[in-house]
Parts: sequence; C-alpha cells; structure tokens
Amino acid sequence: DAAGDQRCAKRVRLAGPQIITGDLVGGMDIHACIHGLRHYQRPKSKSTFRALKEGDCLAFLNAGGYGSAMSSNPGVLNQIMEQVAPSLPPRSRTLDAATGDGRNLELLLKTRSTVHACDASADALARLSPALKNKIRCVQCNPTDLPFKSDSFAFVLLSDVSETLTSPEAVMESINRILEPGGLFLCDISGCDESGATELLEKCGFVVISVETSKCGGPAHPDERTRLICLS
Repeated sequence: DAAGDQRCAKRVRLAGPQIITGDLVGGMDIHACIHGLRHYQRPKSKSTFRALKEGDCLAFLNAGGYGSAMSSNPGVLNQIMEQVAPSLPPRSRTLDAATGDGRNLELLLKTRSTVHACDASADALARLSPALKNKIRCVQCNPTDLPFKSDSFAFVLLSDVSETLTSPEAVMESINRILEPGGLFLCDISGCDESGATELLEKCGFVVISVETSKCGGPAHPDERTRLICLS
C-alpha cells in the first residue's frame, strides 16, 4: 500500500527519481514504459506511470516470492535432465542460456559436461557464488546474439525465461545456430499451447521430439508452461 511504500522509501536511501511497486503486476506496467510507451495505464486502474529514464531506481516489493512461485517445478526438470544426461557425449559442452540466479547450473554440472552460463544481466552473473563460478564458464551477452561458435554445444537449456523475451524467435534461432547437428534443446514457453509452441520451435529450425504442458504457480497466479525437448 502507499503507506508501506513510503515507509520502505524512508529506510532506503535512493538517488534520483524512484518508482516503488508492491507486486510484479505493477512491475510489468513499468516494463511497458521502459520499452517505448511514454505513458501507460493499467486496464481498470487509476495508476499511471511516466516513461523511465536511465538512472531511475525501481524497487519491486515481494517480487522474489512471486518469481519463486511462478518458476517451473524443479523436480520435473531434474527428472528430464536425468534422462538427457546419458545421451550427452563425454566432455560435451552445455549451456544454461539466461541463467539468472543460476538455479539450474547444478543440474548441468551433474552431466559432467563443460558447463557454460550466459545472461544479459551483469548483476545476475555477479550474484553467482564464487564456488559455482569456479566450476562453470560465464559470459554476459544478449541471447539474440550468443557469442559462441556455430555447432559447438551438445545441449542448451532455456528455463523460465520465455515471458521475458522481447524477440523469442531471434533467441531460438541463435540457440539453434550454436547447437551441434542433433544437439538437444530443452525449453519451456509460458502462455502458449502445445500447438503454438511447437510451431514456434519448428519455425526456428528445430525438430520437436517431446512436448507437454504443466501447471505451475500458486492459486492467485496460475500459469501454464509448455515444455519442449528438441533436436537441432
């Protein structure tokens, strides 16, 4: 609420203009402003936001809890990786694309492959633990222009990222380029049925070999994610 936002602002010294939002829905409103809208108003709401400028500070209250609730079931991902791991050649290269906080890196390390991780956010990569960084190879980059040689990875993972991508096709095509012929790609796509997700991946040059839809998130924020395993 407004009073809570004011109390939080008093506790934290912030330089420059600030916008504080109490949930990720408000955050997505602001995200729309960042991407070109000079003025945006959420439907059925009196809340408005001006366009953001470089140097502005954003605070998302409770965004971490929401993000955790919306993430895919890690147990399901673990089961899939157990099936994928035996098919990976010895000393193969694997990539966690848009690794974020690195929650899936330990799963890739279990494959005994050379694990790479990339993310567009330098801050996200900086938060990876030193122990984890010593086991992997990190690079900051835009996922639409991955700085790796073509046909150089046996497996790429893109998990809980699709809803943040501004150019999903460009990202998928970039991943397809770096995968070896016959390389495996595991991803999930939010808000898209199996037919639509399959069409997207096939359009980007993949052969879809497995597709399933599962529910995640809590009762207040239900979400469906279509998980696909593909061949390059």
